[in-house]
Amino acid sequence: MLDDYFDNITCFYTLMYMDKHQIEEFLKEAYRVSKKNGMLWIWDAVIPARIPSINADVFVAQLEVKLSKSKAITTGYGVRWNQCQSLSTIKELCEKAGFVFEDGGESGESMWLCLRK
Repeated sequence: MLDDYFDNITCFYTLMYMDKHQIEEFLKEAYRVSKKNGMLWIWDAVIPARIPSINADVFVAQLEVKLSKSKAITTGYGVRWNQCQSLSTIKELCEKAGFVFEDGGESGESMWLCLRK
């Protein structure tokens, strides 16, 4: 893929399946292929630290996707519960890769970030 190629890159519930090194590699590549002032849009799960009293090996994030004002679907994404991630940890990795944080937020088990090259 060519350098400076994409205006927008989206990442939808993908980072939760990567370890820290893989996320760093993905972000370096996303930065390389983004055009100047290109945008990186991330939606992903907020994964808390594992609670020892809860006997669960899998973390499941439930998600409601609104298709219109009156229609929505509910789905979920599961991952082995061996790491945690939050808006602040992903934001830090994005900034390390060169992206500038524009906006973002957390709500329950979900987060979103908007970043600019």
